[in-house]
Amino acid sequence: MKTNNKLDFFTGMLFGLMAPVIGMYFFTNLYLKSDLQPALERMIQNQTFTQALTIVVVLSNLFVFWVFNKRNEWQKAKGVIGATLFFALFIVYWEIFK
Repeated sequence: MKTNNKLDFFTGMLFGLMAPVIGMYFFTNLYLKSDLQPALERMIQNQTFTQALTIVVVLSNLFVFWVFNKRNEWQKAKGVIGATLFFALFIVYWEIFK
């Protein structure tokens, strides 16, 4: 079966971008027992936003990468790495220019 490498890469990128968003939603609802927006506002005021975001991004994308790696879907796994690098650049930008 022939696969489209670019489509697989962007599919992995999409999963890599969505997993932290879903992870942050579950983190705020289950762990902090709060709605997403007030919890994010509190984390930004307390300067813990980047720490929480880093942990959620790494753990959620690690899980998604592991799933693609186990299924031998290398291009999708590369897309997840690309999304993780995007979040890393966002976190560095946030820390410098906040």
